[in-house]
Amino acid sequence: SNDSGQHFTMNISPCSVDAWTIVDGNTWFLGGYDGNKGLVYRTDNGGKFYSIVAEVGGQPLTAVVSSPDYTQDKTVLAGNSVGQAYLSQDNGTNFNLLGQSLPLTTGIGRINLAFDSKFNENKIIYAATDAKVITTGKDRIFRFKIGQSTTWQSIHSSLPDNAIIKQLSVTNTGALYAVNTQPVTAAETKGGVVRS
Repeated sequence: SNDSGQHFTMNISPCSVDAWTIVDGNTWFLGGYDGNKGLVYRTDNGGKFYSIVAEVGGQPLTAVVSSPDYTQDKTVLAGNSVGQAYLSQDNGTNFNLLGQSLPLTTGIGRINLAFDSKFNENKIIYAATDAKVITTGKDRIFRFKIGQSTTWQSIHSSLPDNAIIKQLSVTNTGALYAVNTQPVTAAETKGGVVRS
């Protein structure tokens, strides 16, 4: 829609869409799965046609995110259903695995990803998984520095039992938010949103 939602134009996607990110009115990325591998498609003309597909691991994709400076750095992240994150620095043409899977003691879960607001300076990205938090494994939110890190570093290890992190978001000023979808219990500080 180009008129505040009064009318919509249908565009056919090249796959069943599992994840996506919008760069602007003409450019966006779609993530799908063909039964054997994750796939990322790009359009630069509002969905009239899509680029050659990029293969991204062997599992369904759960996140596709473009850099806050995408127009300059052409950087895109994709995450999948087994805790793996992939990086493309060539406009979605090729994706490379970042580190290994998120270092979880139990469970894997679907991954969510976010770029730091100053990614162009610090090269930091964040990842979270929706694997349910248990007493012996509370690490669910992680950080990775492109060009420096070799493994994911946990940045929040005190989530309550049964927490399920579903979404990450970073503000322009650098605050990182994560949604905990377990039922809200204020007295026990469960559910709601965690912030750094």
